[in-house]
Amino acid sequence: MNALIVPQWPLPKGVAAYSSTRIGGVSLPPYDSLNLGAQCGDSPGRVEENRERLC
Repeated sequence: MNALIVPQWPLPKGVAAYSSTRIGGVSLPPYDSLNLGAQCGDSPGRVEENRERLC
């Protein structure tokens, strides 16, 4: 599901917010998700790929 969440409140000028899930990453178990943390033991290359997918 790729539903867009639209805020129901006014955002101040210059403020942006994003939300993500852990679906769609390239990490292998036990990090088999969209892992973005480089300090947990996941492959640095996979973490970088996950970060690129987020943007």
